[in-house]
Amino acid sequence: MRVALLFLALFLSAPPPMSAACTGVNISTGRAQSVRAIYRTRVNHAGHYIAEATHDRKSGRPLIIYYRRYNGLPATYRAFVRQHECCHHILQRQGRDSHDEIAANCCAWELEDASLRASSRP
Repeated sequence: MRVALLFLALFLSAPPPMSAACTGVNISTGRAQSVRAIYRTRVNHAGHYIAEATHDRKSGRPLIIYYRRYNGLPATYRAFVRQHECCHHILQRQGRDSHDEIAANCCAWELEDASLRASSRP
């Protein structure tokens, strides 16, 4: 737990990452597709979620839905939430357990690390 908190503290102290496209799997077609962001920031989620990775019930398109609590977060934490939710779709695309919260956190930190390394290149 202490290690996770340390990583989170380091992540939150970092500058906001470069934005990158998020790609998931369309559950109707099985093809890769860009993830659509939906902002329901006037709605509280019943489970008190900040955001969730899901799919459109009709088209199968991968989605990330942001709820009211997302608005009140600092920018660096919002960036982590975006990457974390994107990672749920990445894990699914890789055939891994997309419901694994720890794996999604690790994936988000890896994306942040790669983004910081890329932005520091001359």
